[in-house]
Amino acid sequence: MILSLFGGAILPTGNRARGFGSGTTTFETFAAFDQLFPTNTFIQTQFGADLPRHTDIAPQSIFFNTAIGQSFGANHGLGRLWSPMFEFLAARDLWTMQKPIGCAAANAGDDQQEATHSSKSGRPCAGQQHFGKTNTSRVLPALGLV
Repeated sequence: MILSLFGGAILPTGNRARGFGSGTTTFETFAAFDQLFPTNTFIQTQFGADLPRHTDIAPQSIFFNTAIGQSFGANHGLGRLWSPMFEFLAARDLWTMQKPIGCAAANAGDDQQEATHSSKSGRPCAGQQHFGKTNTSRVLPALGLV
């Protein structure tokens, strides 16, 4: 079992007109909890907030990410380790107080990859299932690793 806290700053280095970045410095904080069970089943959760400096440019939001899965290893755990998982991502925009945005995806990761992935990571997607829409009517993508 592990519990960790994080705080950081995201600088506005992207081009907001092209959809890269928010156009303002954003402070992000989150708490993460991970539990590995004796059967190599695991659950990972993350709850946090994005707090932009200028809320008239970008809204404040909260997010929740969780993954549950099972690890399988060859050679009595000394070979390649495969960890298929189900991941759920949700976010809520605090500016408009719109309904939660959520995604779910089934992922198949190995020991070379992280098990929990945020919607901001930009990693390639395997299979996807979407539900919910953002305030600009764009569907929030679910991320899965191959």
